[in-house]
Amino acid sequence: MPNSRTDHPKNIVGPRIRRARLDFDPPLTQDQLSGRLAAKGLSLDRVAITKIECGNRAVFDFELPTIAEVLKVDLQWLMTGKGNPRK
Repeated sequence: MPNSRTDHPKNIVGPRIRRARLDFDPPLTQDQLSGRLAAKGLSLDRVAITKIECGNRAVFDFELPTIAEVLKVDLQWLMTGKGNPRK
């Protein structure tokens, strides 16, 4: 019987968040990203970021603009994968 928790990711942005985090200069750890998000008022710990990047946690719409801002990527790219990732 299929397991609905593993059959479909809970978000479509996780791989792009990971890519942007690792492409950051210098690359950010998940803890560093968590700290930068917290400084902007968004509380996501390392475990939550891991789950997002692996597709095991949904990302709320209000979280996306702050994630994009901290990672210095275009919000449209983060959501769709289209266009230039860097602002």
